[in-house]
Amino acid sequence: MRAMSLRVLLACTSLLLLTSLQACGHSDARVKPDRPPLANPQLVVDNLNGYTVRDDYRYLEDLAQAEDFITSQNAFTENYFDKLSYPNLDQRVTEIFNIGYLSAPKTVGGKLFYLKREGQDVEQGVLTVRENDTERPLVDPNKLDAEGKTTIDWFHPSPDGSMVAYGLSKDGDENSTTYIVKTQDATVLADAIAETRHNSICWLADHSGFYYTRYPKGDQYNRKAYFHQLGDAPEKDVLVFGDKRDKSHWTELAMSKDERYLFVLEYEGHANTDVYVLDRQSGELKPLLMQLKSVVFGLEMKDDTLYMMTNLKAPKGRVVRFRLDNPAPEAWETIIPEGEGVMESLTLVGDTLIVTQLKNVAAAISLHDLTGKQRSEVPLPAPGMISGAYGDDKTGTFAFTFMSFFYPSSMYTLNVAEPSKPPVMVAEVKSDIQPERFEVHQVSYPSYDGTRVNMFLVHQKGVKLDGTNPTLLYGYGGFNVSMNPYFSRRVLSWIDRGGVYAVANIRGGGEYGEAWHEAGTREKKFQVFFDFEYAMRYLIREGYTTPAHLAIEGGSNGGLLVGAMMTRVPHLFHVGLSSVGLYDMVRYHKFPPAQLWIPEYGNADKATDTGFLLGYSPYHQVLKGVKYPALFADTAMKDTRVHWLHTAKFIAALQAATSGDAPILFYLERRAGHGMGKGKSDVTKEYINKFKFMMQQIGDPSQAR
Repeated sequence: MRAMSLRVLLACTSLLLLTSLQACGHSDARVKPDRPPLANPQLVVDNLNGYTVRDDYRYLEDLAQAEDFITSQNAFTENYFDKLSYPNLDQRVTEIFNIGYLSAPKTVGGKLFYLKREGQDVEQGVLTVRENDTERPLVDPNKLDAEGKTTIDWFHPSPDGSMVAYGLSKDGDENSTTYIVKTQDATVLADAIAETRHNSICWLADHSGFYYTRYPKGDQYNRKAYFHQLGDAPEKDVLVFGDKRDKSHWTELAMSKDERYLFVLEYEGHANTDVYVLDRQSGELKPLLMQLKSVVFGLEMKDDTLYMMTNLKAPKGRVVRFRLDNPAPEAWETIIPEGEGVMESLTLVGDTLIVTQLKNVAAAISLHDLTGKQRSEVPLPAPGMISGAYGDDKTGTFAFTFMSFFYPSSMYTLNVAEPSKPPVMVAEVKSDIQPERFEVHQVSYPSYDGTRVNMFLVHQKGVKLDGTNPTLLYGYGGFNVSMNPYFSRRVLSWIDRGGVYAVANIRGGGEYGEAWHEAGTREKKFQVFFDFEYAMRYLIREGYTTPAHLAIEGGSNGGLLVGAMMTRVPHLFHVGLSSVGLYDMVRYHKFPPAQLWIPEYGNADKATDTGFLLGYSPYHQVLKGVKYPALFADTAMKDTRVHWLHTAKFIAALQAATSGDAPILFYLERRAGHGMGKGKSDVTKEYINKFKFMMQQIGDPSQAR
């Protein structure tokens, strides 16, 4: 039984460019040599809860009106990148991005299921099954789409492993259609259920059907739960939960091992979880845990006892148990108390509870009996992160994937009946990486208020602290997401070339529990920005780099971070890379599915929130006459998380306002989404261009020694 919380990426001629500018109606007087065409402002002024809010580029929220801007900006950016060239960059980045991929595994019925990508001509991961030390493909999206634009978003095997439900989407929109494949012969059934983005599925043991979540057609809200009988048309599926619920709440499903009870977890961001239980014998659906004002992020049941991981009265998490007929919090028994580490997941295999957590931002796994007593701690190859936490009662095994900065994904299984034995590696990604060339260390620096913030620094051995190192600093700072020691082809490409890479564990993330996350939300969001600013100051003060050699990067909520740095401390860095970011924080919630994020950010329509959102909203903090750093901001037409309008408006404002000559570039990918589902070659090309852009501004690290 699983309960998943919300924790949840060029060529043009000058004649064509000139033609597109004239077609857009841009005045020649507004176009400077080697500068992108400026958008024409059309001022709209709102009075919002007593605040005067100017909006020069609201018309860019509409695709029909923004099309000329997008076309001309894309043409300029493509032409700009075509003029940049660095020796051996394309070849080496391509080699590194050809390194394969293993997803988090799921183990059931003595089988392992996972996504695997290997081979330089393979664009997308293949759904794979491993049984008796032999693996074979089940669903290969590369054969379904020669362009490499179709991806498997998720998969859920049946309890006996005889069937797998999986989601396919195209062009990165993540709006999956659910299909079913038979494990024995890879036959795909006729069942197809649309509108099942991020589907949460609970199979019946006899694989005759499953409970699942889907959206109304064309809606990014109102996620509901249904039951599907194999062979039935989706319109016959029975509604289980979600009618007349808050449209912005998020529904996840979990099933008791005896299949009598279906648990429905309804999340309100990271602020609250309500839990309902459906008794499948009586058909009664009733509330179990209501208005906890905390998050449930692990739920298991054995006999009549529930085992649950929660941060109620424990910001770093605790494990409690209670009887189904007495669920009140005062009846809970804490069996694994809050400790120094931050709990992340709970899995029950037989009579063993498996807890994953972060200890000083590195992954740890421990095994416990049903009283909470620790039986062992699982040795891991290095400080890193794990993905997947899945157990198989049939074989008594637990499976996970491990990675770290210099170690690509490796898949392990653990026999819970023999807790003293180390996990066994059953699959790994091959590469030519030489970990001995590099080093990683963790530093701590004081933020503006004295709070200590940790940061990982990664680079080749022997880096001289002379202030000339081209350095890339990454941050996120939101939604309880932790920046662990992870394997990244983009990071490896940068440090392989000699650059310094840093990732700051700033407030808003989940590295140190809910209190750390909450300290970077709503009216306290400014603390995220200060933490990141002081990471830059540390790198400069300690001699790693200077503002002239410093780049910053972020995506999505991290794009908001980059935007805030552009408008708050433009003098501290020389170039920004920002992907699919949010920048208009006054109107962000008006574009689906952004109302899901109101618990994280607030709502500018409310008088209590208008001031602090307007106060940091990057789009509204752009000032005319400021010398802004270079910025490349890309976005995507098919993004079903963050609307492309944010990037269009922010770039238009920056280009018009800056007094400097640093390039501020926009690019909209028309057949991509939030980053998920991009083919390998598309991602490779994207980062080759980003490295070119960055090195043009802060120097080529391969030439800095």
